[in-house]
Amino acid sequence: MASVRLMPTALRTLNELLERALPDDARDRVRDRLRLLETFPESGPRVQSDDWAGARLLFGPWWFLFIYVYDPATDVVSVTAVKDKRTADGAVSSDLR
Repeated sequence: MASVRLMPTALRTLNELLERALPDDARDRVRDRLRLLETFPESGPRVQSDDWAGARLLFGPWWFLFIYVYDPATDVVSVTAVKDKRTADGAVSSDLR
């Protein structure tokens, strides 16, 4: 089973997003979604972008988009960024193939 780690920048962004008006169980729902990566670390589609080479996407609850990298040698999933899918800097369809 893979270990899932949130990098400091991703954790900071996630905490900022969770401060918005969301249900009381928001943290639990995010945690449950990220747990999917423990069993299926390569489940997300690959990002087709030079900026995110080797990264994959996991669509979370609400408008969350998790960008992560899986290292099979160490069996570690590193969530490197959390994006708001509703904003201009969130991944767009051209990033996916």
